Amino acid sequence: MARVRYSPPGVPKPTPSSALEFYGVRIRGLNYEVFHDNPDGTGVKGWHEHIWYPQYGDKYVVRARPTVKGRTLLDLFKWGLKKWNIAVLAEQPKLWPD
Repeated sequence: MARVRYSPPGVPKPTPSSALEFYGVRIRGLNYEVFHDNPDGTGVKGWHEHIWYPQYGDKYVVRARPTVKGRTLLDLFKWGLKKWNIAVLAEQPKLWPD
């Protein structure tokens, strides 16, 4: 795992991330790191998706496709909903004004 002292331009600090969990285990996830290595020796730079595999758990990552456009937590949730084919039946009303 690599870390940088300062965030790359255009990326907020701390960088938001999102995850889909099943019985408390992350089976899909989206986050940003300068470089994330895989258990098989490969690696991915930037925005990447964690994918659960029996032999690796949630440690295996692939490049995020389609490219992540927004940088807010809501943008990441919307990316995950679309990518992972999750339907939202109703949205919670806002608790506070913008």
